[in-house]
Amino acid sequence: MGIAEQAKSYDYRGLSPPLQIKEGDDLRSEEQKDQVCKDEKTGKGRGGLFWRIEHNWIEIAAAALLALATLMSAWSAYNSARWHGRSTEYYSKSDFALTRSSELLDMKIQDKIVDSVVFANYVNTILAGDKAATEAYRARLHPRLRAAIDAWEKTAPMTNPEAPRTPFQMAEYKDVYSEESTKVANEARKYSSKARTAMHNSNNFILLTVLFAGVLFFAGISTKFESKKVKLTMLGFGVVVFLASVVIFALQSNL
Repeated sequence: MGIAEQAKSYDYRGLSPPLQIKEGDDLRSEEQKDQVCKDEKTGKGRGGLFWRIEHNWIEIAAAALLALATLMSAWSAYNSARWHGRSTEYYSKSDFALTRSSELLDMKIQDKIVDSVVFANYVNTILAGDKAATEAYRARLHPRLRAAIDAWEKTAPMTNPEAPRTPFQMAEYKDVYSEESTKVANEARKYSSKARTAMHNSNNFILLTVLFAGVLFFAGISTKFESKKVKLTMLGFGVVVFLASVVIFALQSNL
């Protein structure tokens, strides 16, 4: 029975005439009506902005956490792929440098074999007393070997026991391939070290991606429970994991 029907059925004998109340009439006082209007204008009334925030702040916080975790997870995945690309690049440069170093070592060995054969023939012509052959071999000596032989002969190797055994031990015999090979090998080690560091950074960002995915799980599941305590617990776990992940992210970015 509505309000109007109740009013009509009531016995008002001996009382003041009843108010004529119709279905749908607003029975609130003018003061109450003014307050409701003010609340609606400021957003504090039922269904207003502030009312919704007050009664749904857990869901709003979960949505904000979801948005932040999504952005951080995507950024971590991007950084992981970027560092992995750098690692691949550095490993390629390291392999190239190692190959070049091996080539230089091979060239060094080949040159030394040639110089050794020429020097042996040069000594044989001297021992044989063939001056023409000696001069012919001497003219064909490599400049570095000729300079080393000249310095070695000054030490009187035939009579001086302290003289170097061969001209290859003289400082004048400069092995350009050894110096360059050592330099290239050092570059290979440097690139290899950079590659390992880049791979380590890539793995760390993968870990961060997993952690932020965990934040997404806690934030998303926190709105599925009826109990406010359970909601806050799940949301709290998400916030803790998020803050820890942000700290790790900041430390990783400073490396």
